[in-house]
Amino acid sequence: ERVNISDLKLDNSIWPRSSLDEEAIERYRDCLEDLPPIVVDKETMTVLDGWHRVEAHRREGVETISVKYDGCPPHLFLARAYALNARHGLPVDNEVRDQIIVGLSQGKDGYDPMGEGEIAQEMGISQPRVSQVVINLLGANIFIKDKIKVREAIRLYLSGMSQAKVAERFNVSQPTISSVVRDYSKRKDLIGQHLRNRGHLKSVVNYPQRGPWGDAKFPGNTSGYLLVDLIDHYQPKSILDPMEGSGTTGDVAFDMGDIPYTGLDLLTGFDLVSNELEGEYVLIFWHPPYHDVIDYDIPHPNNLSRCPSLVDYLDKMKLCMANLLSHLSPEGHLCILCSDPRKDGIIQPIHSSIINFNLATLDAALVKLLEGRSRYFDYGNAPFIPIVHEYILI
Repeated sequence: ERVNISDLKLDNSIWPRSSLDEEAIERYRDCLEDLPPIVVDKETMTVLDGWHRVEAHRREGVETISVKYDGCPPHLFLARAYALNARHGLPVDNEVRDQIIVGLSQGKDGYDPMGEGEIAQEMGISQPRVSQVVINLLGANIFIKDKIKVREAIRLYLSGMSQAKVAERFNVSQPTISSVVRDYSKRKDLIGQHLRNRGHLKSVVNYPQRGPWGDAKFPGNTSGYLLVDLIDHYQPKSILDPMEGSGTTGDVAFDMGDIPYTGLDLLTGFDLVSNELEGEYVLIFWHPPYHDVIDYDIPHPNNLSRCPSLVDYLDKMKLCMANLLSHLSPEGHLCILCSDPRKDGIIQPIHSSIINFNLATLDAALVKLLEGRSRYFDYGNAPFIPIVHEYILI
């Protein structure tokens, strides 16, 4: 059967190749009548196999093309297209194949996850190949989430070890190591670009982007670019973050020269109010909860986000600050990210209270503008002026 080319749907999202092969198109233009029919999903007229043949017909000014109909659910279009395309024309990238397998094994577009046998049959490949891809990618996901292992892998690569050897050391695929090295290089480039564009650090800072450090989903997570600026300015030889949350400070410290870093948090069992710190640090970055603005759901009596009153909160803040200062090196700096939230229509003067503790000399005070997060600080039913800034007390 022949159909009008104008009725066909060419959907890039279900085409397993990255580009057209011009040589193939030119060859096809010379023998249109000898080409096999293209394969089309009958219900949607989506082309599953035959993009080059369609393009050859277009360039020759032919308005119709011979088709063979197929049918499958839309979430299987890409898998079916892979099966039809994999054995002719330009090779289909293995990375595309692996993405298809993982998508189907985890469930796609609301459909149930598929078994390895089903995937193999749908894609026209062996079940052992599907199993190996799933095992490799699951292992890669576990590895990538382990920051300690990822950093050690990058260190080995930077020391001169080949990516293949690093992959062998951690029992992951070489593409996995290539991916973490590539991401590391991208983060380094972002840091360099930020520092070139920033100019001299001033008392008002603004970070429209949080950057790729830490976890954007972690409540209260701050921009990694703030840490970039502080580390660049003070050039510390050691860093402590006693309430590290998702680890933004540690991520930036690694990317800016693998600076020795200690990260602690109530989430992992360290209570800054009552537990004694160890060691001495040149830079301490402390981002405590702003009283009860965000409830960090940790059942602990010294959870600062659950203090029953502002007085209790500030008393515990003072104990924390004294603990930190006792482990600050003589040439070091304690940087406290804080704000003055509004509760029941009244501003809670946290930043000025910290200054009035009189525990250390205030070396600098930065104002950090907030981007799109003032909802955390706009309490009450009255039309208060939204709070759109935080402080960094140094």
